[in-house]
Amino acid sequence: MMRLSKCGEGPLMPPQRWLFLLSLPLLLVGLAAIPASTESRDQAGAAPDASKAVIAQAEESLRRGDVDGASRLLSEWLNRHPHDIAARITLGVVFQSTGDLKRAESAFHTALQDDPRNVEALAALGSLSDQQGRFEESESFLARAARLQPGSPPIHLQWASVLARLHRYPEAAKALAGVPAPEPLAQRIAYQRLKASVDLGTGNARAAARDMEAALKLTPDDRNLQVATGLAETEASDWSQAVAHLAPAFAANHNPSVGLPLLQAELAVHADHESTLKELWSPDLPPDQRVPFLLRLGEVLAHAGLGADAVRAFQQAVEAGPGRADLYFDLALAQFQAGQLAAALESAGKSKSLGDSAALEDLVGDIQEARGNSLDAAHSYQAAVDLAPDQEQYRLALGLELLKHGTFEPALAVFQEAAAEFPNSTRVHLAVGLTYYFLEKYPEAIKALVEASQIDPKSELALGYLGEIQLQQPVTPDPAAVRRICLYGESHSAGGEALAACGALQLRVEHDRGDPAPSASTVERLRRAASLAPANPTARCALGQALEWAGQWQEAGKQTEVCIRLRPDSAEAHYRMANIFRHLGETQRAQEQIKLHDEAQQRLVETNAQRDRTLKKFLYTMTSASSKDSP
Repeated sequence: MMRLSKCGEGPLMPPQRWLFLLSLPLLLVGLAAIPASTESRDQAGAAPDASKAVIAQAEESLRRGDVDGASRLLSEWLNRHPHDIAARITLGVVFQSTGDLKRAESAFHTALQDDPRNVEALAALGSLSDQQGRFEESESFLARAARLQPGSPPIHLQWASVLARLHRYPEAAKALAGVPAPEPLAQRIAYQRLKASVDLGTGNARAAARDMEAALKLTPDDRNLQVATGLAETEASDWSQAVAHLAPAFAANHNPSVGLPLLQAELAVHADHESTLKELWSPDLPPDQRVPFLLRLGEVLAHAGLGADAVRAFQQAVEAGPGRADLYFDLALAQFQAGQLAAALESAGKSKSLGDSAALEDLVGDIQEARGNSLDAAHSYQAAVDLAPDQEQYRLALGLELLKHGTFEPALAVFQEAAAEFPNSTRVHLAVGLTYYFLEKYPEAIKALVEASQIDPKSELALGYLGEIQLQQPVTPDPAAVRRICLYGESHSAGGEALAACGALQLRVEHDRGDPAPSASTVERLRRAASLAPANPTARCALGQALEWAGQWQEAGKQTEVCIRLRPDSAEAHYRMANIFRHLGETQRAQEQIKLHDEAQQRLVETNAQRDRTLKKFLYTMTSASSKDSP
């Protein structure tokens, strides 16, 4: 999707991220003169006082507008004193003021040849290169000048500006650090806008918004600054402030580039957006800008959940740009998201007639699945794989479709092919492991999930499922897998979830090998997990089980009661609670728990229910993590 551009540069804008950079003036031009060292003002044989007098006369002629007189005076002097660096640089400034940039550059280079460490010549060449758009060359000159004269604010400002133009924002931030704002108003505004550009480029959108607000305070009636500030605030998600600044600007200029971010901000704060949207339905735009604008409008509306309005925007884009497959794709996607499934399928068909793509087939698969046509959906997902065999997400979509309908063996085949094609994909190996688990092939499931966790040792998803299915499987947990989970749990114990899985698995291992009681380390780990994650059912249930095994009946009862609140359908938890009540001598309450246990057993087979929950969670996780890209 295309983004919109700033006010004053035509109705449509480039991305907001470059807004400030595009509007930056040349900061060095017009700033205070760069302080000159004694070394840089060496007149190389000329009488210092005479040289200063000639330069003063030339500068006075220049102020009066007598450029020819200034040039003639300096040229005659340099004919007699060709190595007078100060006069040479002044002559370059005279040429630059007339627009004769070639002769100006020659003068500055000549001065630099005579004195390679001359800061004024370096800064002048940096400014001139910047003016001509030769930013890499400009940065090189200015970096040298800054090293030679680190205390010069004008040099650092110009250097930071060029670094920002080159998108080298961290370096620009360092160049700008500690540089005070200039006093003249225009230069102070430029300084704040430069800061905003750098802050935005380094990822600090909130600081960029504050920078622009500081600039706006200097000239609060400046419409362009109002717009720029409002756009910075939208980048920072400071929606109320964005509305406050964009609304008056839009009312004054009716520029769609201002109206669109205003609409986005109004929708974000649930403000009245009807008048803004009404005006945006018929923007005064050239034909070549109408389609990008409508696409962005549809995107904003879709993001706000206004499905019908989003469809309308994409429909208008199709009408404004007939014969484009990508526009029909966008329309089909909007219709699908709005629940208009028949219309979405029709639009997708028109897009396909103009040019098929894997993304389009993937979308058709989603539409067919939503319509209940699982076989057609699988065919479309397979077509997406055939069109883009090197794209992991389409193989995953096909496999997930097969999983969704319980066809585990075909799903496993799809995921295994994907694992061969993408051996370093955590998600693919995760899918293989979970599919083995659904087929009750537990050793293979553990192996695949361990491989997934080895590919990405920091993957909470892989380790989480590794722990979850080992707790559910009927065989003793795999020692190597338990070690991986415990290592992760101890090093990432803030949340408590991995620590809970580690403690529960250790408890299972100790029980299966016939230990007389749980180890003190296992009980301590489960206590920590329950403290860190009090609503985690694994921590509570396993701690209750450990305390029951240790004969600490009162505390075991408290933890198991919490376990039952968190897992009311757990037949095992009711059974353990009945056992605890028997040991506490509460026969009637024990009988009530046995009844609840029997009812839970009748409602479902516990292992199957756990597996179903894992399948649903896995499908949700994988589907929500994947993105649908337009062709």
